[in-house]
Amino acid sequence: MERPLRTLKPGTRFFVANTSLSGMVEEVTEAAARVKIDKPIEHVEFRDRHGRMTTINFSRDIHQRWSLETQVIPEGTEEYERMAARKKMDAEHAQAVAKADQANAAARDKRAASKDGMLPSERAMSKAYKPKPPNPQIAKEALRYKSAPAAAKGSKASTPVPAPKPVPKPKPRPKPKPKPEPQEAARDDNGKQMSALDAAYRILSEDQSILNTKALIEQMEERGYWKSPGGLTPDRTLYSAIITEIAKKGEAAARFKKVGKGLFSANDD
Repeated sequence: MERPLRTLKPGTRFFVANTSLSGMVEEVTEAAARVKIDKPIEHVEFRDRHGRMTTINFSRDIHQRWSLETQVIPEGTEEYERMAARKKMDAEHAQAVAKADQANAAARDKRAASKDGMLPSERAMSKAYKPKPPNPQIAKEALRYKSAPAAAKGSKASTPVPAPKPVPKPKPRPKPKPKPEPQEAARDDNGKQMSALDAAYRILSEDQSILNTKALIEQMEERGYWKSPGGLTPDRTLYSAIITEIAKKGEAAARFKKVGKGLFSANDD
Protein backbone atom coordinates (compact mmCIF):
# COMPACT_ATOMS: atom_id res chain seq x y z
CA MET A 1 0.00 0.00 0.00
CA GLU A 2 1.51 3.35 -1.09
CA ARG A 3 1.55 6.40 1.15
CA PRO A 4 2.77 10.01 0.64
CA LEU A 5 6.06 11.02 2.25
CA ARG A 6 4.36 13.68 4.39
CA THR A 7 2.68 10.92 6.45
CA LEU A 8 5.94 9.10 7.32
CA LYS A 9 8.13 9.66 10.37
CA PRO A 10 11.90 10.27 10.15
CA GLY A 11 13.79 6.99 10.17
CA THR A 12 11.10 5.12 8.17
CA ARG A 13 12.51 3.04 5.31
CA PHE A 14 10.63 2.74 2.02
CA PHE A 15 10.62 1.43 -1.54
CA VAL A 16 9.46 3.25 -4.69
CA ALA A 17 6.79 1.16 -6.45
CA ASN A 18 7.76 -0.79 -9.61
CA THR A 19 11.48 -0.11 -9.03
CA SER A 20 14.33 -1.41 -6.89
CA LEU A 21 14.92 2.10 -5.48
CA SER A 22 14.91 2.18 -1.68
CA GLY A 23 15.80 4.70 0.99
CA MET A 24 14.97 6.24 4.36
CA VAL A 25 13.11 9.39 5.45
CA GLU A 26 15.52 11.74 7.24
CA GLU A 27 13.37 14.85 7.78
CA VAL A 28 9.84 16.03 6.87
CA THR A 29 9.16 19.78 6.76
CA GLU A 30 6.28 21.89 5.47
CA ALA A 31 8.07 22.39 2.13
CA ALA A 32 9.66 19.03 1.29
CA ALA A 33 10.93 15.72 2.62
CA ARG A 34 14.64 15.00 2.92
CA VAL A 35 15.43 11.35 2.06
CA LYS A 36 18.54 9.19 1.85
CA ILE A 37 18.59 6.97 -1.27
CA ASP A 38 20.37 3.62 -1.02
CA LYS A 39 22.78 2.97 -3.85
CA PRO A 40 23.16 -0.77 -4.62
CA ILE A 41 26.48 -2.43 -3.96
CA GLU A 42 28.62 -2.55 -7.11
CA HIS A 43 31.24 -5.22 -7.78
CA VAL A 44 34.45 -4.10 -9.49
CA GLU A 45 37.02 -6.66 -10.66
CA PHE A 46 40.66 -5.77 -11.43
CA ARG A 47 44.21 -7.18 -11.25
CA ASP A 48 46.45 -6.19 -8.37
CA ARG A 49 50.16 -5.50 -8.63
CA HIS A 50 50.90 -9.24 -8.35
CA GLY A 51 48.66 -10.02 -11.34
CA ARG A 52 45.93 -11.66 -9.26
CA MET A 53 42.22 -11.02 -9.89
CA THR A 54 40.62 -9.02 -7.04
CA THR A 55 36.99 -7.99 -6.51
CA ILE A 56 35.90 -5.06 -4.32
CA ASN A 57 32.37 -4.02 -3.29
CA PHE A 58 31.43 -0.38 -2.73
CA SER A 59 28.29 1.74 -2.37
CA ARG A 60 27.41 5.39 -1.79
CA ASP A 61 24.23 6.88 -0.29
CA ILE A 62 22.54 9.88 -1.97
CA HIS A 63 20.72 12.62 -0.01
CA GLN A 64 17.90 14.42 -1.83
CA ARG A 65 14.80 16.55 -1.21
CA TRP A 66 11.52 15.05 -2.53
CA SER A 67 7.98 16.35 -2.82
CA LEU A 68 5.75 15.66 0.17
CA GLU A 69 3.17 14.01 -2.10
CA THR A 70 5.60 11.42 -3.52
CA GLN A 71 3.98 7.99 -3.13
CA VAL A 72 6.20 5.27 -1.58
CA ILE A 73 5.79 1.84 0.01
CA PRO A 74 6.79 2.15 3.71
CA GLU A 75 8.25 -0.59 5.85
CA GLY A 76 5.86 -2.69 7.89
CA THR A 77 3.69 -3.60 4.87
CA GLU A 78 3.58 -6.93 3.02
CA GLU A 79 4.63 -5.30 -0.25
CA TYR A 80 7.71 -3.78 1.42
CA GLU A 81 8.74 -7.16 2.85
CA ARG A 82 8.39 -8.80 -0.60
CA MET A 83 10.46 -6.10 -2.29
CA ALA A 84 13.14 -6.24 0.44
CA ALA A 85 13.41 -10.03 0.09
CA ARG A 86 13.67 -9.75 -3.70
CA LYS A 87 16.37 -7.07 -3.43
CA LYS A 88 18.34 -9.28 -1.00
CA MET A 89 18.12 -12.23 -3.40
CA ASP A 90 19.34 -10.04 -6.26
CA ALA A 91 22.30 -8.86 -4.18
CA GLU A 92 23.22 -12.44 -3.21
CA HIS A 93 22.96 -13.52 -6.83
CA ALA A 94 25.24 -10.66 -7.92
CA GLN A 95 27.80 -11.64 -5.27
CA ALA A 96 27.68 -15.29 -6.40
CA VAL A 97 28.19 -14.26 -10.02
CA ALA A 98 31.13 -12.03 -9.07
CA LYS A 99 32.68 -14.86 -7.03
CA ALA A 100 32.25 -17.32 -9.91
CA ASP A 101 33.78 -14.85 -12.38
CA GLN A 102 36.75 -14.38 -10.08
CA ALA A 103 37.24 -18.16 -9.78
CA ASN A 104 37.00 -18.59 -13.55
CA ALA A 105 39.53 -15.80 -14.11
CA ALA A 106 41.97 -17.41 -11.65
CA ALA A 107 41.56 -20.80 -13.37
CA ARG A 108 42.12 -19.18 -16.77
CA ASP A 109 45.37 -17.60 -15.52
CA LYS A 110 46.58 -20.95 -14.16
CA ARG A 111 45.82 -22.70 -17.46
CA ALA A 112 47.71 -20.00 -19.36
CA ALA A 113 50.71 -20.40 -17.05
CA SER A 114 50.83 -24.23 -17.30
CA LYS A 115 52.71 -25.98 -20.11
CA ASP A 116 49.87 -28.30 -21.14
CA GLY A 117 47.07 -25.72 -20.62
CA MET A 118 45.39 -27.75 -17.83
CA LEU A 119 44.79 -27.39 -14.11
CA PRO A 120 46.25 -29.99 -11.71
CA SER A 121 42.80 -31.54 -11.19
CA GLU A 122 42.21 -31.75 -14.96
CA ARG A 123 45.67 -33.27 -15.45
CA ALA A 124 44.99 -35.91 -12.80
CA MET A 125 41.67 -36.84 -14.39
CA SER A 126 43.25 -37.19 -17.83
CA LYS A 127 45.90 -39.55 -16.44
CA ALA A 128 43.36 -41.62 -14.52
CA TYR A 129 41.17 -42.16 -17.60
CA LYS A 130 41.97 -45.37 -19.49
CA PRO A 131 39.88 -46.34 -22.54
CA LYS A 132 38.50 -49.87 -22.52
CA PRO A 133 40.02 -52.30 -25.04
CA PRO A 134 37.73 -53.33 -27.93
CA ASN A 135 35.62 -56.47 -27.49
CA PRO A 136 37.29 -59.25 -29.53
CA GLN A 137 33.95 -60.91 -30.34
CA ILE A 138 32.54 -57.69 -31.80
CA ALA A 139 35.74 -57.13 -33.82
CA LYS A 140 35.54 -60.69 -35.20
CA GLU A 141 31.90 -60.27 -36.27
CA ALA A 142 32.70 -56.94 -37.97
CA LEU A 143 35.57 -58.50 -39.92
CA ARG A 144 33.40 -61.43 -41.07
CA TYR A 145 30.62 -59.09 -42.24
CA LYS A 146 33.14 -56.98 -44.14
CA SER A 147 34.56 -59.99 -46.01
CA ALA A 148 31.11 -61.53 -46.82
CA PRO A 149 29.77 -61.24 -50.43
CA ALA A 150 27.29 -58.51 -51.32
CA ALA A 151 24.40 -60.96 -51.83
CA ALA A 152 24.71 -62.19 -48.25
CA LYS A 153 24.70 -58.68 -46.87
CA GLY A 154 21.67 -57.66 -48.90
CA SER A 155 22.51 -55.74 -52.05
CA LYS A 156 20.84 -52.56 -53.10
CA ALA A 157 19.36 -54.24 -56.19
CA SER A 158 17.36 -56.72 -54.09
CA THR A 159 15.90 -54.00 -51.89
CA PRO A 160 12.76 -52.37 -53.35
CA VAL A 161 13.00 -48.63 -53.71
CA PRO A 162 10.00 -46.86 -52.18
CA ALA A 163 8.09 -44.49 -54.42
CA PRO A 164 8.78 -40.81 -53.76
CA LYS A 165 6.20 -39.05 -51.67
CA PRO A 166 4.27 -36.27 -53.39
CA VAL A 167 5.47 -32.82 -52.49
CA PRO A 168 2.60 -30.79 -51.00
CA LYS A 169 1.88 -27.49 -52.64
CA PRO A 170 2.79 -24.48 -50.55
CA LYS A 171 -0.14 -22.67 -49.03
CA PRO A 172 -0.66 -19.09 -50.20
CA ARG A 173 0.61 -16.55 -47.74
CA PRO A 174 -2.03 -14.32 -46.18
CA LYS A 175 -1.92 -10.71 -47.21
CA PRO A 176 -0.43 -8.44 -44.53
CA LYS A 177 -2.92 -6.37 -42.62
CA PRO A 178 -2.69 -2.63 -43.26
CA LYS A 179 -0.99 -0.74 -40.46
CA PRO A 180 -3.29 1.64 -38.55
CA GLU A 181 -2.67 5.29 -39.18
CA PRO A 182 -0.95 7.02 -36.24
CA GLN A 183 -3.17 9.24 -34.14
CA GLU A 184 -2.41 12.92 -34.00
CA ALA A 185 -0.46 13.86 -30.88
CA ALA A 186 -1.92 16.22 -28.28
CA ARG A 187 -1.30 19.96 -28.47
CA ASP A 188 -0.34 22.42 -25.77
CA ASP A 189 -2.18 25.61 -24.73
CA ASN A 190 -0.68 27.55 -27.67
CA GLY A 191 -1.97 25.03 -30.22
CA LYS A 192 1.48 23.61 -30.97
CA GLN A 193 2.08 19.89 -31.16
CA MET A 194 3.44 18.66 -27.82
CA SER A 195 7.02 17.35 -27.83
CA ALA A 196 8.16 14.22 -26.01
CA LEU A 197 9.96 16.38 -23.42
CA ASP A 198 6.82 18.47 -22.74
CA ALA A 199 4.66 15.33 -22.56
CA ALA A 200 7.07 13.72 -20.07
CA TYR A 201 6.97 16.78 -17.80
CA ARG A 202 3.18 16.91 -18.03
CA ILE A 203 2.85 13.28 -16.87
CA LEU A 204 5.33 13.68 -13.98
CA SER A 205 3.71 16.97 -12.89
CA GLU A 206 0.13 15.64 -13.08
CA ASP A 207 0.80 12.37 -11.24
CA GLN A 208 3.56 13.59 -8.90
CA SER A 209 5.25 10.28 -9.68
CA ILE A 210 8.75 8.90 -10.21
CA LEU A 211 9.18 7.04 -13.51
CA ASN A 212 11.86 5.93 -15.93
CA THR A 213 11.85 7.01 -19.58
CA LYS A 214 10.46 3.69 -20.84
CA ALA A 215 7.39 4.04 -18.59
CA LEU A 216 7.05 7.69 -19.62
CA ILE A 217 6.95 6.74 -23.32
CA GLU A 218 4.21 4.17 -22.60
CA GLN A 219 2.16 6.65 -20.54
CA MET A 220 2.32 9.49 -23.09
CA GLU A 221 1.28 7.11 -25.92
CA GLU A 222 -1.65 5.74 -23.86
CA ARG A 223 -2.89 9.23 -22.96
CA GLY A 224 -2.39 10.57 -26.51
CA TYR A 225 0.12 13.27 -25.45
CA TRP A 226 2.86 12.13 -27.84
CA LYS A 227 3.58 9.17 -30.12
CA SER A 228 6.94 7.99 -31.44
CA PRO A 229 7.35 8.63 -35.19
CA GLY A 230 8.87 5.16 -35.56
CA GLY A 231 12.23 5.37 -33.79
CA LEU A 232 13.82 2.19 -32.45
CA THR A 233 14.75 3.54 -28.99
CA PRO A 234 12.52 6.52 -28.10
CA ASP A 235 13.14 5.96 -24.37
CA ARG A 236 16.91 6.48 -24.82
CA THR A 237 16.28 9.63 -26.88
CA LEU A 238 14.00 10.99 -24.14
CA TYR A 239 16.60 10.12 -21.46
CA SER A 240 19.28 12.12 -23.34
CA ALA A 241 16.91 15.09 -23.76
CA ILE A 242 16.07 15.19 -20.03
CA ILE A 243 19.76 14.94 -19.01
CA THR A 244 20.62 17.71 -21.51
CA GLU A 245 17.95 20.04 -20.05
CA ILE A 246 19.17 19.44 -16.51
CA ALA A 247 22.78 20.12 -17.58
CA LYS A 248 21.91 23.31 -19.52
CA LYS A 249 19.41 24.92 -17.12
CA GLY A 250 20.83 23.57 -13.88
CA GLU A 251 19.10 21.50 -11.20
CA ALA A 252 17.19 24.53 -9.83
CA ALA A 253 15.73 25.80 -13.14
CA ALA A 254 15.21 22.49 -14.98
CA ARG A 255 11.72 20.99 -15.13
CA PHE A 256 13.05 17.55 -14.21
CA LYS A 257 14.87 16.12 -11.22
CA LYS A 258 16.95 12.94 -11.34
CA VAL A 259 16.10 10.91 -8.22
CA GLY A 260 17.88 7.66 -8.99
CA LYS A 261 19.47 5.53 -11.68
CA GLY A 262 17.29 6.19 -14.75
CA LEU A 263 14.45 7.67 -12.61
CA PHE A 264 13.04 11.20 -12.84
CA SER A 265 10.40 13.36 -11.17
CA ALA A 266 8.96 16.82 -11.83
CA ASN A 267 11.00 19.64 -10.29
CA ASP A 268 8.01 21.54 -8.85
CA ASP A 269 9.58 22.45 -5.50
